Amino acid sequence: MLKISIVVPAWNEEHRIGSTLRDILQFLMQKGYAGQESEILVVDDGSTDRTRAVVDALHDPRIQILGDGKNHGKGWAVRTGIAEAKGEWILVMDADSSTRISEVLKLLKHQREADAIIGSRALAESRILESQSQWKVMLGRFGNRLIQLLLLPGIKDTQCGFKLYSSAIRPILTKLTIDGWGSDFELLFVAKKHGLRIREVPVQWKNDTRSKVRPSGYLKTFRDLLRVRLNDARGIYSEHHGKKESSF
Repeated sequence: MLKISIVVPAWNEEHRIGSTLRDILQFLMQKGYAGQESEILVVDDGSTDRTRAVVDALHDPRIQILGDGKNHGKGWAVRTGIAEAKGEWILVMDADSSTRISEVLKLLKHQREADAIIGSRALAESRILESQSQWKVMLGRFGNRLIQLLLLPGIKDTQCGFKLYSSAIRPILTKLTIDGWGSDFELLFVAKKHGLRIREVPVQWKNDTRSKVRPSGYLKTFRDLLRVRLNDARGIYSEHHGKKESSF
């Protein structure tokens, strides 16, 4: 088993993926991770730009690029990366490096306490270097209140794209159905339902103004929230239920 796998979902990230991967490689070198102790899995979610070419140009044997050439959504990319990862711990981080790889050290301190250790922008100790626009902040806060009310009470930020999972997360992947932005809270909800421990940890975060999230994305995420509730009511996430797509 590798000690750590780093999964980076990517869709049309030719302008950001290179610097993010170089930052990761430099971090691994500084912290003494040998080649056999780490891997980086870039999951290309059907990019139509030069994302793959930029990744290939780095010529590092620790970097693998996955994908089937189609655009599925972030949830699919995250599941694909986790399923292929060989590490005891799997870090999923955004291609824009809004939370830099060095913040993983804060998460690794809680390995014995949790199976899913999630970076948070909403705790008192969290540090926001550059905030989102006001409308995104307001919609995000409203959405989080709904997520806490309907799915995950006590977790203040399910959507930060910086999460560390133990290999214990793999068995629940077949229960997951959402390919869009709601995949974050679906994974955490199902993990909790199956007895896995979740720990929220404050991280440093910086908004990238080139974010691909649009107002319609918030409406789709609300739909996904209702879909998770419906799936749960149907027993789709139960221990003995096979993977099944919701028709919501």
